[in-house]
Amino acid sequence: MDEVGTSGRLNNTVGKNMKTIGIIGEYTETSETHIATNRAIEHSRDALGLDIDFRWISTEKITEAFFEEYDSLWVAPRSPYKNMNNALCSILQKTYDIRPSGIRYSL
Repeated sequence: MDEVGTSGRLNNTVGKNMKTIGIIGEYTETSETHIATNRAIEHSRDALGLDIDFRWISTEKITEAFFEEYDSLWVAPRSPYKNMNNALCSILQKTYDIRPSGIRYSL
């Protein structure tokens, strides 16, 4: 793990079927919703036998290369986000395949 609670390899084997979830938000280790999110992913992995990795990504650290790194993006509960524009544009990119154009995103 990079930092306590901010990422987790949910299976010791890294295979070609490994899926990576990027959780967009400002991780707070005392936030009940953030702790519950991590536990829900872990529970689902165990119950379904999935090979999943997850990482929390601060909205300040979202770059153009960010979108290619993750199979799925989730937007975390509990704002405020450090960069609301990046949070909202991340949703648009994954939902509508809108690519970033510099700092701003264009439709």
